[in-house]
Amino acid sequence: MKNTFQKRKIIINDLLINYYCLSQNQSLPVLLFLHGWRSESSLWFSAIPDSLSKNYQLYFIDLPGFGESQIPQVNFDLDNYSKVVKEFIKKLNLHPVTLVGHSFGGSMTINLAAKSPELIDKIVLIGSSGIRKKNRFKVTAAIIAKIVGPVFKLPFMGNIRTKIYKMIGSEDYIATPELQQVYMNIINDDLSPLLSKIKKKTLLIWGKLDRETPLRYGEIMKKEIPNSQLVILSKAGHYSFLDDPYGFQKAFLSFLNN
Repeated sequence: MKNTFQKRKIIINDLLINYYCLSQNQSLPVLLFLHGWRSESSLWFSAIPDSLSKNYQLYFIDLPGFGESQIPQVNFDLDNYSKVVKEFIKKLNLHPVTLVGHSFGGSMTINLAAKSPELIDKIVLIGSSGIRKKNRFKVTAAIIAKIVGPVFKLPFMGNIRTKIYKMIGSEDYIATPELQQVYMNIINDDLSPLLSKIKKKTLLIWGKLDRETPLRYGEIMKKEIPNSQLVILSKAGHYSFLDDPYGFQKAFLSFLNN
């Protein structure tokens, strides 16, 4: 996208939140983009076509702990993240918005669409997390990790901590030390019970080669969310909107226009 975004700051729930916006007309409908874990809002910019700004106000938020937004407290969980987004929408009087969530951003989108539908117009889920189907070994390892979490903070436990979280499959945890406890609060969230409660029109975009949130998760969501459609990008992975920007834009614009 060639247009210049305005960079702004706002205090939401005692956290300094960074965001970008492009609004040529405040009467236009709003698209709010939510990035995934270990990411930031600027990742979206190259995938968004210039034409969108003619018909929509565009907002991109750095979630707490990412980009230039303040790191949250260790007791933060999915509901806390969702509340930040909810208050952001209300404080800026943006609703109803079309929420576009990638990966962990998709989890927040699911949470908000099910629990705060009055704020939402439509939703787009891109390689969304929220489905948890771990094998018995990983479930046991995750339970152990939560129980002995305080012990892991001791300096001499570093190597053991790393091995445990690799067994769980939590490379994201290892890569973001400031958010380790926060990650443990959200990694096992299963949003499956919320899917059938989503009544908003929903677009699911999935990369066929996605290993982080496999295509079968998208197929489950398609089955459970009543008014949904699934678009599969055959040559894309977890970051399908970057791997296949043309395919992403085609599906995205078609959904918005219809």
